[in-house]
Order: sequence, then C-alpha cells, then structure tokens
Amino acid sequence: MIDFGLSKRFTCPKSGNHIKYKKVFGVMGTPRYCSKNAHSEMEQSRRDDLESIGNLLIYFSKGGWLPWISSEIDMSEVQNAENILSVIREEYTPELLCTGLPSCFLKYWQYVRNLAFAEEPDYGYLKGLFEMEFINKGY
Repeated sequence: MIDFGLSKRFTCPKSGNHIKYKKVFGVMGTPRYCSKNAHSEMEQSRRDDLESIGNLLIYFSKGGWLPWISSEIDMSEVQNAENILSVIREEYTPELLCTGLPSCFLKYWQYVRNLAFAEEPDYGYLKGLFEMEFINKGY
C-alpha cells in the first residue's frame, strides 16, 4: 500500500523549514490513488499523503471501486492523468465519494481537504474518527 521509493523530507534537516509549495514536473505516484495536487503537478506534502490514503480506504471499502477507474481511462498512460483529475474535481465531491460509507470517511475527507500545505495534520484525530466508528460501534 505504501511505496517509500517516492518519499522525501518535508522539512529541511538544517533549518527545520517546511518545503516550498511549487510546480513540479509530472505526476508523482499512482494516478489512481494520488491527490488532486499531485495530478496538478504541484509539490506534495503530508495532506497529499493523507488524501492518497483516503483514496485507498475508499477503494478497499467499496470493493475495488473508485469513480475514475473505468475501461475508458488507461491508468498506464500519463496523459490520462488530466482526465482523472477532471473527474475528481468536477464530478466527485467528498460527499459523493463517501456515499454508503460510515460517517468517519466523510469527516476524514473534510478534514484532509481543509489542511494547508505546510500544516501538521492531527493524526490522533484522524485515527480517532475510525476508532470511534469501527471499534465503538462494533463493526
């Protein structure tokens, strides 16, 4: 599920400053799961990692389904990344993506999509969303 081959530091080891938000060359990651920012060829941060994880969670929870996976889109062709991004942006809001799933999925998406580029995510809050839903409700 996680490919550390594409990982990099999000802060400078000497200064501790967060990396800069900038345009990068090409889509980084698997187009099927990567974030909107990755499809827009923008520098990625922790929020993008969380968005990718959210895509994976939805994919597994919906039996291998994501709305942008279809026979018309060949995921191996880089030029189709724009088609996928268009579907993600225009047709599938977090509310629509999370239809039929426990409420923790939508809360997760709302939180992740509102994170700023350099903001440190509250991982405890995100983990707690799923714990409350699945552990406390007996799933």
